Amino acid sequence: MDITLHWTFLPHTDPEASLATGDFDGTFERVRAGGAEMVQEPTEQPYGVRGCAFRAPAGNLVRINELG
Repeated sequence: MDITLHWTFLPHTDPEASLATGDFDGTFERVRAGGAEMVQEPTEQPYGVRGCAFRAPAGNLVRINELG
């Protein structure tokens, strides 16, 4: 599985990590099966990318996007 990691640091927001993967459905199912707190179910974003979000055990927001 290839994953690209992007860290986002914006003023007045918590840090988040964004992952992009070619196996979006498989990655989502592994995250869900691992018991992650899902913040956003898989959704087609307005900018044309399918993605979801969850909280890591430390509470940080992690987004997964589908490589297109």
